[in-house]
Amino acid sequence: MQFEPGNLLTPNPSVVFAVQIANPYDSPIPLADYAIRVGGRNFPLALAAQQLGLPLNFALQPTTPERP
Repeated sequence: MQFEPGNLLTPNPSVVFAVQIANPYDSPIPLADYAIRVGGRNFPLALAAQQLGLPLNFALQPTTPERP
């Protein structure tokens, strides 16, 4: 659906940010203490993990040729 300013029948537009991260190291990197900052606001990864049903101590596993 196309956004049309002034048309009250179309839904409000949304902004979606996609972030892809990889771990080049040999050991997992715990992500619970990290956040993504967008537009001056912090979005804690631990909160996202909780909403996705992941454990709060989740970690980014090493990237390998078998697991890019």
